[in-house]
Amino acid sequence: MSNGRLPSSSKLPLPPATIPVDPENIVEVFVADYNGLALPVYVPVGTNLVDLLDAAFERPTFGKGSFLGFEDVNLRLDDPVTAADATRWTADEPLRLKFKVRTSIY
Repeated sequence: MSNGRLPSSSKLPLPPATIPVDPENIVEVFVADYNGLALPVYVPVGTNLVDLLDAAFERPTFGKGSFLGFEDVNLRLDDPVTAADATRWTADEPLRLKFKVRTSIY
């Protein structure tokens, strides 16, 4: 590299255009919406919580509000979803979110 140029990347393998998802690695986790209704969301294991929330908020039946954080203060948006979360966040005990309280204009 005496001439200051970067090495040619032509010998480097190209990354895959899409990452295949193994259906066995899809988990069903329940997320409580603004109204407290637990709705199932299906994501691949390893998905960050921020992407899980995006998937939940995209559902037309998900009651939306201004998201403030998680009720479990130990969770972070960049935490990955694990296979164990399918048994952790169930219909009876969903992932609970904190929302900004709406104020009435009446």
